[in-house]
Amino acid sequence: MKKLSIIKFLFFLALSPTTFLYAQSHKEKIIQKKRELRLAEKTYKDAEKKFNSLRDELYQLRLKNGYWTRQGFLGINFSRAEFNNWAAGGANSYAVNSTLTCKADYKKNKFTWENFVDLSIGFTKNADENSKKSEDKIDILSKFSFETKKRAKFRFAALLNFKSQFAQGFDFSNEEKPILNSRFFAPAYILSSLGFEYKPTQPLSLLFSPASGKFTIVQNKALAEKHFFIPSSAANPNFRSELGASLNVLIQKRIRKSINLRSRLELFNNYLDPNRANRKNIDISWETSLNFKISKYIGVSFLTYLLYDDDINITFKVNEQGVEIEKLGPKIQFKDVLGIGFSYQF
Repeated sequence: MKKLSIIKFLFFLALSPTTFLYAQSHKEKIIQKKRELRLAEKTYKDAEKKFNSLRDELYQLRLKNGYWTRQGFLGINFSRAEFNNWAAGGANSYAVNSTLTCKADYKKNKFTWENFVDLSIGFTKNADENSKKSEDKIDILSKFSFETKKRAKFRFAALLNFKSQFAQGFDFSNEEKPILNSRFFAPAYILSSLGFEYKPTQPLSLLFSPASGKFTIVQNKALAEKHFFIPSSAANPNFRSELGASLNVLIQKRIRKSINLRSRLELFNNYLDPNRANRKNIDISWETSLNFKISKYIGVSFLTYLLYDDDINITFKVNEQGVEIEKLGPKIQFKDVLGIGFSYQF
Protein backbone atom coordinates (compact mmCIF):
# COMPACT_ATOMS: atom_id res chain seq x y z
CA MET A 1 0.00 0.00 0.00
CA LYS A 2 2.80 2.39 0.87
CA LYS A 3 4.48 1.68 -2.48
CA LEU A 4 1.17 2.40 -4.27
CA SER A 5 0.73 5.70 -2.43
CA ILE A 6 4.28 6.72 -3.27
CA ILE A 7 3.69 5.88 -6.95
CA LYS A 8 0.48 8.02 -6.97
CA PHE A 9 2.29 10.90 -5.34
CA LEU A 10 5.14 10.72 -7.84
CA PHE A 11 2.59 10.50 -10.71
CA PHE A 12 0.68 13.64 -9.63
CA LEU A 13 3.97 15.39 -8.93
CA ALA A 14 5.09 14.69 -12.48
CA LEU A 15 1.68 15.70 -13.89
CA SER A 16 1.30 19.01 -12.01
CA PRO A 17 3.84 21.01 -14.07
CA THR A 18 2.10 19.86 -17.24
CA THR A 19 -1.31 20.87 -15.85
CA PHE A 20 0.09 24.19 -14.71
CA LEU A 21 1.67 24.86 -18.09
CA TYR A 22 -1.59 23.93 -19.88
CA ALA A 23 -3.64 26.25 -17.64
CA GLN A 24 -1.11 29.04 -18.14
CA SER A 25 -1.16 28.53 -21.91
CA HIS A 26 -4.99 28.57 -21.98
CA LYS A 27 -5.10 31.80 -19.98
CA GLU A 28 -2.60 33.44 -22.30
CA LYS A 29 -4.72 32.40 -25.31
CA ILE A 30 -7.78 34.07 -23.76
CA ILE A 31 -5.78 37.26 -23.09
CA GLN A 32 -4.46 37.21 -26.65
CA LYS A 33 -7.94 36.75 -28.14
CA LYS A 34 -9.24 39.64 -26.05
CA ARG A 35 -6.47 41.84 -27.43
CA GLU A 36 -7.30 40.76 -30.98
CA LEU A 37 -11.00 41.44 -30.37
CA ARG A 38 -10.29 44.95 -29.07
CA LEU A 39 -8.05 45.61 -32.07
CA ALA A 40 -10.71 44.30 -34.47
CA GLU A 41 -13.36 46.45 -32.77
CA LYS A 42 -11.16 49.55 -33.13
CA THR A 43 -10.50 48.71 -36.79
CA TYR A 44 -14.24 48.31 -37.38
CA LYS A 45 -15.05 51.67 -35.77
CA ASP A 46 -12.27 53.39 -37.72
CA ALA A 47 -13.55 51.85 -40.96
CA GLU A 48 -17.12 52.94 -40.20
CA LYS A 49 -15.91 56.46 -39.39
CA LYS A 50 -13.92 56.54 -42.63
CA PHE A 51 -16.95 55.31 -44.59
CA ASN A 52 -19.17 58.07 -43.18
CA SER A 53 -16.46 60.67 -43.81
CA LEU A 54 -16.01 59.61 -47.44
CA ARG A 55 -19.77 59.62 -48.01
CA ASP A 56 -20.04 63.15 -46.60
CA GLU A 57 -17.07 64.32 -48.68
CA LEU A 58 -18.67 62.90 -51.82
CA TYR A 59 -21.93 64.66 -50.93
CA GLN A 60 -20.08 67.98 -50.49
CA LEU A 61 -18.17 67.54 -53.76
CA ARG A 62 -21.40 67.00 -55.63
CA LEU A 63 -22.90 70.09 -54.04
CA LYS A 64 -19.86 72.19 -54.94
CA ASN A 65 -20.34 71.27 -58.59
CA GLY A 66 -23.98 72.31 -58.48
CA TYR A 67 -25.42 68.79 -58.50
CA TRP A 68 -28.85 67.88 -57.29
CA THR A 69 -28.83 65.25 -54.55
CA ARG A 70 -31.97 63.15 -54.32
CA GLN A 71 -33.17 60.33 -52.12
CA GLY A 72 -36.48 58.74 -51.25
CA PHE A 73 -38.27 56.00 -49.35
CA LEU A 74 -41.39 54.03 -50.24
CA GLY A 75 -43.06 51.74 -47.72
CA ILE A 76 -46.24 49.65 -47.98
CA ASN A 77 -47.37 47.65 -44.97
CA PHE A 78 -50.29 45.19 -44.99
CA SER A 79 -51.72 43.04 -42.21
CA ARG A 80 -54.62 40.59 -42.08
CA ALA A 81 -56.21 38.52 -39.33
CA GLU A 82 -59.07 36.08 -39.98
CA PHE A 83 -60.76 33.68 -37.56
CA ASN A 84 -62.96 30.68 -38.30
CA ASN A 85 -64.36 28.58 -35.45
CA TRP A 86 -61.62 29.94 -33.21
CA ALA A 87 -62.40 29.01 -29.60
CA ALA A 88 -60.42 31.87 -28.08
CA GLY A 89 -62.39 34.37 -30.17
CA GLY A 90 -61.25 37.33 -32.26
CA ALA A 91 -62.43 39.76 -34.91
CA ASN A 92 -61.38 39.63 -38.55
CA SER A 93 -59.33 42.68 -39.44
CA TYR A 94 -57.43 44.17 -42.34
CA ALA A 95 -54.99 47.08 -42.40
CA VAL A 96 -52.90 48.78 -45.04
CA ASN A 97 -50.55 51.72 -44.69
CA SER A 98 -48.35 53.40 -47.31
CA THR A 99 -45.65 56.05 -46.95
CA LEU A 100 -43.67 58.02 -49.50
CA THR A 101 -40.90 60.44 -48.57
CA CYS A 102 -38.74 62.30 -51.07
CA LYS A 103 -35.86 64.70 -50.56
CA ALA A 104 -34.17 66.83 -53.22
CA ASP A 105 -31.42 69.36 -52.48
CA TYR A 106 -29.60 71.76 -54.74
CA LYS A 107 -26.50 73.81 -53.94
CA LYS A 108 -24.50 76.20 -56.04
CA ASN A 109 -21.87 78.48 -54.58
CA LYS A 110 -23.37 79.95 -51.39
CA PHE A 111 -27.01 79.24 -52.27
CA THR A 112 -28.85 76.11 -51.03
CA TRP A 113 -32.38 74.97 -51.84
CA GLU A 114 -33.74 72.01 -49.83
CA ASN A 115 -37.07 70.27 -50.53
CA PHE A 116 -38.84 67.54 -48.59
CA VAL A 117 -42.15 65.76 -49.27
CA ASP A 118 -43.76 63.37 -46.76
CA LEU A 119 -46.98 61.63 -47.80
CA SER A 120 -48.81 58.79 -46.04
CA ILE A 121 -52.24 57.21 -45.99
CA GLY A 122 -53.56 54.16 -44.13
CA PHE A 123 -56.84 52.40 -43.36
CA THR A 124 -58.05 49.63 -41.04
CA LYS A 125 -61.20 47.52 -41.17
CA ASN A 126 -62.50 45.32 -38.38
CA ALA A 127 -65.14 42.63 -39.01
CA ASP A 128 -68.40 44.26 -40.22
CA GLU A 129 -67.40 47.80 -39.28
CA ASN A 130 -66.71 50.53 -41.80
CA SER A 131 -63.10 51.19 -42.71
CA LYS A 132 -61.33 53.79 -40.57
CA LYS A 133 -58.43 56.06 -41.36
CA SER A 134 -55.34 55.13 -39.35
CA GLU A 135 -52.79 57.46 -40.96
CA ASP A 136 -53.13 60.47 -43.25
CA LYS A 137 -50.55 63.15 -43.90
CA ILE A 138 -49.43 65.70 -46.46
CA ASP A 139 -46.26 67.55 -45.45
CA ILE A 140 -44.35 69.60 -48.03
CA LEU A 141 -41.38 71.73 -46.99
CA SER A 142 -39.09 73.99 -49.00
CA LYS A 143 -36.16 75.93 -47.53
CA PHE A 144 -33.80 78.46 -49.06
CA SER A 145 -30.55 79.47 -47.38
CA PHE A 146 -27.66 81.76 -48.27
CA GLU A 147 -24.19 81.61 -46.72
CA THR A 148 -22.62 84.90 -45.73
CA LYS A 149 -19.21 83.37 -46.35
CA LYS A 150 -17.83 80.02 -47.47
CA ARG A 151 -18.74 77.13 -45.12
CA ALA A 152 -20.38 79.53 -42.66
CA LYS A 153 -22.38 77.94 -39.85
CA PHE A 154 -24.81 80.89 -39.79
CA ARG A 155 -26.94 81.58 -42.86
CA PHE A 156 -29.86 83.72 -43.95
CA ALA A 157 -32.81 81.40 -44.53
CA ALA A 158 -36.44 81.33 -45.65
CA LEU A 159 -38.83 78.42 -45.13
CA LEU A 160 -42.23 77.51 -46.55
CA ASN A 161 -44.18 74.57 -45.12
CA PHE A 162 -47.61 73.17 -46.10
CA LYS A 163 -49.53 70.55 -44.09
CA SER A 164 -52.90 68.90 -44.62
CA GLN A 165 -54.48 65.45 -45.20
CA PHE A 166 -55.99 63.48 -48.10
CA ALA A 167 -59.17 61.84 -46.81
CA GLN A 168 -62.06 62.50 -44.45
CA GLY A 169 -61.46 61.77 -40.79
CA PHE A 170 -64.15 60.85 -38.25
CA ASP A 171 -64.56 60.62 -34.51
CA PHE A 172 -65.86 57.06 -33.90
CA SER A 173 -66.62 57.43 -30.20
CA ASN A 174 -70.22 56.85 -31.30
CA GLU A 175 -70.08 54.06 -33.89
CA GLU A 176 -73.67 54.66 -35.03
CA LYS A 177 -73.13 58.37 -35.68
CA PRO A 178 -69.47 59.09 -36.47
CA ILE A 179 -68.60 62.79 -36.43
CA LEU A 180 -66.64 64.36 -39.28
CA ASN A 181 -63.59 66.17 -37.87
CA SER A 182 -61.23 66.63 -40.85
CA ARG A 183 -60.93 66.42 -44.63
CA PHE A 184 -58.70 67.71 -47.43
CA PHE A 185 -57.85 71.38 -46.79
CA ALA A 186 -59.87 71.31 -43.58
CA PRO A 187 -57.65 71.99 -41.88
CA ALA A 188 -54.59 73.02 -43.85
CA TYR A 189 -51.63 74.90 -42.41
CA ILE A 190 -49.10 77.11 -44.17
CA LEU A 191 -46.03 78.37 -42.34
CA SER A 192 -43.68 80.92 -43.86
CA SER A 193 -40.54 81.95 -42.01
CA LEU A 194 -37.70 84.37 -42.62
CA GLY A 195 -34.70 84.31 -40.33
CA PHE A 196 -31.34 82.78 -39.55
CA GLU A 197 -30.17 79.18 -39.79
CA TYR A 198 -27.43 77.69 -37.62
CA LYS A 199 -25.91 74.47 -38.94
CA PRO A 200 -23.05 73.31 -36.69
CA THR A 201 -22.88 69.82 -38.27
CA GLN A 202 -24.26 68.11 -41.36
CA PRO A 203 -27.10 66.22 -39.54
CA LEU A 204 -28.31 69.18 -37.40
CA SER A 205 -29.85 72.51 -38.34
CA LEU A 206 -31.72 75.18 -36.35
CA LEU A 207 -33.74 77.88 -38.05
CA PHE A 208 -34.92 80.80 -35.91
CA SER A 209 -37.35 83.28 -37.37
CA PRO A 210 -38.47 86.44 -35.54
CA ALA A 211 -40.99 87.01 -38.34
CA SER A 212 -43.12 83.97 -39.16
CA GLY A 213 -46.57 83.83 -40.63
CA LYS A 214 -48.88 80.92 -39.80
CA PHE A 215 -52.07 80.52 -41.82
CA THR A 216 -54.89 78.12 -40.94
CA ILE A 217 -57.44 77.19 -43.62
CA VAL A 218 -60.72 75.31 -43.05
CA GLN A 219 -62.42 74.90 -46.43
CA ASN A 220 -65.53 73.19 -45.08
CA LYS A 221 -68.53 75.03 -43.69
CA ALA A 222 -69.60 72.31 -41.22
CA LEU A 223 -66.11 72.00 -39.72
CA ALA A 224 -65.59 75.77 -39.67
CA GLU A 225 -68.79 76.22 -37.64
CA LYS A 226 -67.53 73.76 -35.01
CA HIS A 227 -64.39 75.90 -34.40
CA PHE A 228 -62.16 72.86 -34.00
CA PHE A 229 -59.17 74.58 -35.60
CA ILE A 230 -60.00 78.30 -35.60
CA PRO A 231 -61.29 79.89 -32.37
CA SER A 232 -64.80 81.38 -32.34
CA SER A 233 -63.29 84.80 -31.59
CA ALA A 234 -61.70 84.93 -35.08
CA ALA A 235 -63.41 87.19 -37.60
CA ASN A 236 -63.33 84.55 -40.37
CA PRO A 237 -64.11 80.92 -39.37
CA ASN A 238 -62.53 79.63 -42.61
CA PHE A 239 -59.21 81.47 -42.49
CA ARG A 240 -56.88 82.73 -39.79
CA SER A 241 -53.49 84.42 -40.04
CA GLU A 242 -50.99 84.67 -37.19
CA LEU A 243 -47.71 86.55 -36.91
CA GLY A 244 -45.06 85.44 -34.46
CA ALA A 245 -41.69 83.83 -33.89
CA SER A 246 -40.75 80.26 -34.78
CA LEU A 247 -37.95 77.78 -34.20
CA ASN A 248 -37.43 74.81 -36.50
CA VAL A 249 -34.96 72.10 -35.37
CA LEU A 250 -34.11 69.32 -37.80
CA ILE A 251 -31.94 66.22 -37.35
CA GLN A 252 -31.29 63.92 -40.32
CA LYS A 253 -28.78 61.14 -39.86
CA ARG A 254 -27.94 57.76 -41.29
CA ILE A 255 -27.07 55.95 -38.06
CA ARG A 256 -26.01 52.83 -39.89
CA LYS A 257 -26.17 51.84 -43.53
CA SER A 258 -29.59 50.30 -42.86
CA ILE A 259 -30.95 52.78 -40.27
CA ASN A 260 -32.15 56.31 -41.07
CA LEU A 261 -33.31 58.84 -38.48
CA ARG A 262 -35.27 62.04 -39.12
CA SER A 263 -36.60 64.22 -36.31
CA ARG A 264 -38.17 67.66 -36.70
CA LEU A 265 -39.30 69.95 -33.88
CA GLU A 266 -41.35 73.06 -34.69
CA LEU A 267 -42.20 75.76 -32.15
CA PHE A 268 -44.40 78.78 -32.90
CA ASN A 269 -45.52 81.66 -30.71
CA ASN A 270 -48.15 84.15 -31.84
CA TYR A 271 -47.06 87.29 -30.04
CA LEU A 272 -49.75 89.40 -31.74
CA ASP A 273 -52.70 87.26 -30.62
CA PRO A 274 -55.71 89.52 -29.90
CA ASN A 275 -56.27 87.41 -26.80
CA ARG A 276 -53.30 88.49 -24.66
CA ALA A 277 -53.63 85.42 -22.42
CA ASN A 278 -52.80 83.21 -25.43
CA ARG A 279 -49.54 85.01 -26.22
CA LYS A 280 -47.70 82.89 -23.67
CA ASN A 281 -48.82 79.65 -25.35
CA ILE A 282 -46.42 77.92 -27.76
CA ASP A 283 -47.58 75.63 -30.55
CA ILE A 284 -45.53 72.40 -30.60
CA SER A 285 -45.11 69.94 -33.44
CA TRP A 286 -42.52 67.18 -33.00
CA GLU A 287 -42.25 64.31 -35.44
CA THR A 288 -39.63 61.54 -35.41
CA SER A 289 -39.26 58.65 -37.85
CA LEU A 290 -36.90 55.67 -37.90
CA ASN A 291 -36.52 53.43 -40.94
CA PHE A 292 -34.79 50.07 -40.54
CA LYS A 293 -33.71 48.13 -43.62
CA ILE A 294 -33.92 44.37 -42.99
CA SER A 295 -33.33 43.25 -46.58
CA LYS A 296 -33.44 44.85 -50.01
CA TYR A 297 -37.25 45.01 -50.06
CA ILE A 298 -38.24 44.39 -46.44
CA GLY A 299 -38.10 47.10 -43.79
CA VAL A 300 -39.46 48.36 -40.50
CA SER A 301 -40.65 51.92 -39.95
CA PHE A 302 -41.52 53.61 -36.68
CA LEU A 303 -43.09 57.06 -36.36
CA THR A 304 -44.00 59.20 -33.36
CA TYR A 305 -45.85 62.50 -33.56
CA LEU A 306 -46.53 64.90 -30.68
CA LEU A 307 -48.72 67.95 -31.29
CA TYR A 308 -50.05 70.76 -29.14
CA ASP A 309 -51.92 73.84 -30.35
CA ASP A 310 -53.95 75.90 -27.91
CA ASP A 311 -56.35 76.82 -30.75
CA ILE A 312 -57.21 73.20 -31.64
CA ASN A 313 -60.17 72.00 -29.60
CA ILE A 314 -60.68 68.33 -28.85
CA THR A 315 -63.73 66.66 -27.35
CA PHE A 316 -62.90 64.77 -24.16
CA LYS A 317 -64.74 63.44 -21.11
CA VAL A 318 -64.07 64.31 -17.46
CA ASN A 319 -65.54 63.06 -14.22
CA GLU A 320 -66.89 65.79 -11.95
CA GLN A 321 -68.44 64.71 -8.65
CA GLY A 322 -69.23 61.28 -9.99
CA VAL A 323 -70.84 62.58 -13.17
CA GLU A 324 -69.15 62.13 -16.55
CA ILE A 325 -69.45 65.26 -18.69
CA GLU A 326 -68.17 66.14 -22.14
CA LYS A 327 -65.84 69.10 -22.64
CA LEU A 328 -64.16 70.84 -25.55
CA GLY A 329 -60.64 72.28 -25.29
CA PRO A 330 -56.94 71.98 -26.18
CA LYS A 331 -55.07 68.79 -25.33
CA ILE A 332 -51.66 67.24 -26.02
CA GLN A 333 -52.04 64.99 -29.06
CA PHE A 334 -49.79 61.97 -29.60
CA LYS A 335 -49.65 59.08 -31.99
CA ASP A 336 -47.18 56.37 -32.97
CA VAL A 337 -47.17 54.09 -35.99
CA LEU A 338 -45.18 50.87 -36.39
CA GLY A 339 -45.07 49.18 -39.76
CA ILE A 340 -43.35 46.09 -41.21
CA GLY A 341 -43.55 45.30 -44.89
CA PHE A 342 -42.31 46.23 -48.35
CA SER A 343 -39.82 49.09 -48.44
CA TYR A 344 -37.64 50.58 -51.12
CA GLN A 345 -35.00 53.26 -50.82
CA PHE A 346 -33.98 55.27 -53.86
